Amino acid sequence: MRFNLVQRQCLHLRRTFFKLFPCASFSRQTCFDEVEVREKFKTLGEGDVKLIKMTGNQEGIGVLSLCNPARKNALTGFMMVRLAECVDELEKWQSGKVVVLHGMERSFCSGADLSIIKAINTPEEGNLMCAFMQRTLTRLARLPLVSMAAIEGKALGGGAELAVACDFRLMSRDAEIQFLQLKMGLTPGWGGGARLVNQVGKQTALRLLGKAEKVNLSYGRQIGLVDGELTNDKDVVTSCSELVPEFLQSDPSVLRGIKSVVCAEGGTSLEENLYKERLIFTSLFGAEANKKALEKAMKRK
Repeated sequence: MRFNLVQRQCLHLRRTFFKLFPCASFSRQTCFDEVEVREKFKTLGEGDVKLIKMTGNQEGIGVLSLCNPARKNALTGFMMVRLAECVDELEKWQSGKVVVLHGMERSFCSGADLSIIKAINTPEEGNLMCAFMQRTLTRLARLPLVSMAAIEGKALGGGAELAVACDFRLMSRDAEIQFLQLKMGLTPGWGGGARLVNQVGKQTALRLLGKAEKVNLSYGRQIGLVDGELTNDKDVVTSCSELVPEFLQSDPSVLRGIKSVVCAEGGTSLEENLYKERLIFTSLFGAEANKKALEKAMKRK
């Protein structure tokens, strides 16, 4: 009898919740035609996202540049598609080691551009944008390269979500990260909320999201959100590469394996993560990089 009562109460709460929040009835894994979404979003706004693969002594570094300086590098629909296309290319880059994400003209990203917000103004279309950007930023986070956000100026709203999708964040002294979604009557929708909790913990994430707190270089280091400083006397690529010189000196296959091990988390059991880690280790054991390292070690003895 008590079990049936609990069931009825849960059913009532569920119906009340979906009546108040009809968008919540969307499935956990939103099914959508990505090709169709890309074609639609490509028509929304201007700007660009450019990918340059460095050469010479910076070989192995890819530079992702957000290019919409007139709008503080806010993301238009076209730029969202370009970001996804750049991630497509980075996923196939076998010799890549590090990718640096930054905004043009000393401004990181001010979130989603109003051109796309005006164009997709229904819950269904908002859900598609959310699913598309979640997928793109998850792919960015899971790239077999070390990703670094070089934050100059402001990373606001969706720009803050871009920043936390990267493995490391560097900030200039005048830069700010701020989750402004609260002031827009929204929550993070591109995965930034969940990633923020993983990086700084629930209490700090609640303050940053619920109070729209501004995070500068000092505060960011204090809470573990920021890993280093961008200085005015160096370009962003040099500053980022100096934070991770060991990564740039390592064999790409080993670095990709390490990144895959680190990304083997979230939503799976420990046993599955251990199994994936064992597969990665096995694929590298006895391979060329492993043999070279053993030869060096033997010569030192």
